[in-house]
Amino acid sequence: MSAGITSEPSASVPNGARAPVWSVMIPVYRPPEAYLRQCLESVLQQDPGPERMQIEVVDDCSPDMDVAPIVAAIDWKSTRLNS
Repeated sequence: MSAGITSEPSASVPNGARAPVWSVMIPVYRPPEAYLRQCLESVLQQDPGPERMQIEVVDDCSPDMDVAPIVAAIDWKSTRLNS
């Protein structure tokens, strides 16, 4: 299961638009919430913006938890330094 989160919501890259330069893939399995938050915030501090970077959190079917609400709770705009 992939949370499919990018630094800014975007379904696809329109024709003629540039795709993100690099992607950060974060595989998780039963992550402690504090560690996942810290990881995402650390990556976002280096984020040059959604046109340059995408962030994907991929959950390997963690039992008894859903990482999507944790990821969704991150304040993507105010956490990023280069907005």
